Amino acid sequence: MLGQEQESLKKQVIEFAKQNLDYDIIKNDYESIFNKDAWVKCAQYGVQGWLIPKSYGGKDLGVLNTVCSMQGLGYACLDDGLLFGISAHLFACAMPILHFGTKKQKEQYLPSMWSGKIIASHSATEPKAGSDIYSLMTTAEKRGSKYVLN
Repeated sequence: MLGQEQESLKKQVIEFAKQNLDYDIIKNDYESIFNKDAWVKCAQYGVQGWLIPKSYGGKDLGVLNTVCSMQGLGYACLDDGLLFGISAHLFACAMPILHFGTKKQKEQYLPSMWSGKIIASHSATEPKAGSDIYSLMTTAEKRGSKYVLN
């Protein structure tokens, strides 16, 4: 059961999405259009900064509040591509930089990521694996101060 804070956040996000993210997703999908305006609206609302610490300009909502808020977006925004993109931006890009990046990398990328100025992505593919991460065969071997990929 969610707490009062999570329920309140979720309701606020549902209202935001109903008011700002209601557009013709079928047309966008058919015409292969990425709705950059929706991305920017989400950034202005703070979505891309939910997990980013306040020291980098983010909202610092924490994982539970962020997941509840993402759930609220999912209830009211029909554009699964936008939501998937935001999730990848947050969880596959911002979080690794936050937890494993250098101070310089954090200062350089996190503010632009939460503000919507840049859209981060990550990719992982190999000829025999496609996007099945568990089937990747590439290895990274540390040799001195460098890594050799094979």
